Amino acid sequence: MIDLKYHIASLVAVFLALAVGILIGTSLIRSQSVESQIDHLRDRFDRIQAEDRQLRADNSELQQQIRTLENALQLVVPAAVRARLTGKRIAVIVSEPRPDTSLLRDLKHLLNGAGASVASITTLRGNLIPENAASRQAILAHAGIEGQELERARRQLAGRIVQGVVQGKEPEFLRLAAQYSPGLVLDGDYTLPVDGVLLLAATSTEETEALTHGNGVLARVASVLAEQEVPVVVCERQAVTASLVPRFARYNLTTVDSVDTPLGKIALVYALAGKQGHFGTKPDSAQLLPELDLEPLSPEPTPPAR
Repeated sequence: MIDLKYHIASLVAVFLALAVGILIGTSLIRSQSVESQIDHLRDRFDRIQAEDRQLRADNSELQQQIRTLENALQLVVPAAVRARLTGKRIAVIVSEPRPDTSLLRDLKHLLNGAGASVASITTLRGNLIPENAASRQAILAHAGIEGQELERARRQLAGRIVQGVVQGKEPEFLRLAAQYSPGLVLDGDYTLPVDGVLLLAATSTEETEALTHGNGVLARVASVLAEQEVPVVVCERQAVTASLVPRFARYNLTTVDSVDTPLGKIALVYALAGKQGHFGTKPDSAQLLPELDLEPLSPEPTPPAR
């Protein structure tokens, strides 16, 4: 049994310890050393706040300068690309599941301003081969690629479609393929050959690996495009973080990243006109723009002296 005196002594000791702790803490707070440290921390905090405000102001100013520069470049684009593609028929091939309609509209306007016409916009998305056995048999038989395993057949079918788009020799095959294939969308005229191809590349880990190892649908598309006797330009948007265009270097295809920017648009038109290379603002690009062969404006005639 606990002795009452011992219990009281223990309680007194606890309260004494608490009182001593309070006295020590109070003395420390009131000490000049602690107050000095608090003042020092307060000064550092104030300086950090001031630096943060300055950085925000500088960043805002830089952002405004960037917007001004982009607006100025946007005004330059029409003059830089005018008549560079006069009379050319350009095919656009999109390998994205959900095509960016606003970007496609801008690119069509760009190409028209350069004197070209967009002959067709072909979208390859998802599985090109239908699940239905009868439909699958019909499309593969018409393509002449029967008796192959499914993945190989899918790649071969993508190659046939792209070849038909570029060469303009198989409009009936393309029409039938679009009728049966759940991943093929046609828009435009496929009855004539084209003079250039713009490929808007999809971005996914799967496609990146496939291009790296030379397999997959997009790899087959790149291989077929590399065999065509027309300029082919692979493009992507500026906001794409995992860039896919460097993977097309192994196929000797010209690439343009940031095609939705003024510089990217100028590079695209010159690339379709025959300039080869890897253009853009991302680390894997070799140069910002191709060499521009802008002709100087003719001087105004001097009025005769009176």
